[in-house]
Order: sequence, then structure tokens, then C-alpha cells
Amino acid sequence: MPGTSFDLKGKVKTETFSRKWVDSKHLYMSKKYYNKEGFVIKEEYHNEPFESTSVYKYKNDLLVSEKSMDKNNKMISHCEFAYYENKKIKSSKETRLKEDSDNNSFEVDKELFFFSADNKLIKRETIGYDTDASEVEIINEFKSYSTYDYDKRNRIIKTKTFVLPTNECTYMHTNTYNELDQIIEDKTLYDYSRNDETYTSKYTYDKKGEIVSNKRYKNGVQINLDDKKIVFSDKKEFDEIGNLIKKTIYENSKVMYIEEYKFEYL
Repeated sequence: MPGTSFDLKGKVKTETFSRKWVDSKHLYMSKKYYNKEGFVIKEEYHNEPFESTSVYKYKNDLLVSEKSMDKNNKMISHCEFAYYENKKIKSSKETRLKEDSDNNSFEVDKELFFFSADNKLIKRETIGYDTDASEVEIINEFKSYSTYDYDKRNRIIKTKTFVLPTNECTYMHTNTYNELDQIIEDKTLYDYSRNDETYTSKYTYDKKGEIVSNKRYKNGVQINLDDKKIVFSDKKEFDEIGNLIKKTIYENSKVMYIEEYKFEYL
């Protein structure tokens, strides 16, 4: 889903972004075009050798359509969105051209969202299948749904995913928080019915609320013992009105990659 210019200072017309990895010639670039209301209406991507353009349409300030085309103007994907009267997302549908297809074979993903009376997301249904342009013949259909549990402070504490038609639980994720709403532990169980793989992360924070350590475990055994030897940091530069124009990411003292932003203002 596209962003907006609301988190930027000034009235932005275009935003050009690039990321360059120091140990590679690879360069990723994108360019966003904003309308006068601050919504992205077009986005161009260049990630050699891939190039694409996405176009966005809105209704009542809500995204209703997204179309992506390749450099030959052939459609890659088309997304449609619907909303409840309170502007909460109701459904989404993405149709993607299958790779190496005959231009008439597509993958379709549909999602339905359900909310409680106090507007908390409590269920999310997913339907995926392959089809041709007519959608008459549906093959490889897959259906699942996820449920969400909250604590008294409206924090998500448990997410479970089930596959249909068996209603078998295949995934469960739980979060544990401290009094500052920071996650101090999360646990993920894959293939929940057999309890095959359990991944756990435990976090500690400093007085500023920044993460000091993140210990990762698989089935109770720590698996990121070397992480404490790596320190990531960044250096940021801003333009005269306060928008970020350059970010340099370091691994220990070595530059990993550089991100740059260029803005055209109205």
C-alpha cells in the first residue's frame, strides 16, 4: 500500500529514493509522485534488471485500486480494496500475472477483515487460487483464517492461523509486554498441531527505550550467540526544512549501505 507525504515537512511533489550497498554494484531506486492532498498517486521502481510502475486511485481519501505494470506496460498485478462505513478495511483482492505464464494465467489472493464492536481486528480470512483471466476455472485453491486475542490494554497477545476445511491450527504467535508496552518476549510455533518448531525472542531495553539485546531461541536453544559481537548504527543528514536526505548504515564501524532521498516541493 502506498504512503502519504503527511510525515514529511513541506508540500512534497516528488520523492526519489535510492539505496546503494557498498560491497555491490546493485542500486535500488524508486520515485513517488504525490497529489495536492498528500497521497501517492504513482510510484516508479528500478531494481536492475527489474523495472515497474504502480498507479494508485482513491475515493474519499481511501485507496481503492493499485495497478502495477512492467517497463513494457504489461500488467504485473492489480489490487482492489473495499471498506466499512467507518473506513476500516473490509476486503482486498490482488490479481498477479504468473511468472512464465502465457499472459492468461493469474494468481489471486483475497482477504476479508472482521472487527469487534470496539473496532479491534478479531479475524482475517484468506483465499488464494490460480485462474485464467475469466476466473471461471479455479485451481489450487487454498483457504485459511487467523484470529487475534487482546489483553485489557488492547495489545495483541496471541495470533493463531487455521487451514480449511480441517480447521487445523498451523501457526501460533504470542507476545508478552512490559508496563511500557514494549515486547519483552515473542514466541512463534510452526505446525502447531505437532509442536515441531518453536522460535522465541527475548528483548531487553535501556532507559531510553532502545533495544539493548535480542536473544533468539529455537526449541529452547539459543541460536544467535554471535549477535552480541555485531553493533549496527546509522548516521542521518537532513535538508534545511528537516526532511531526511541521507542515511548511512554501519555494521560495527564499516559502512553497509547508503540511502538517499531527494525531494521536489510544490
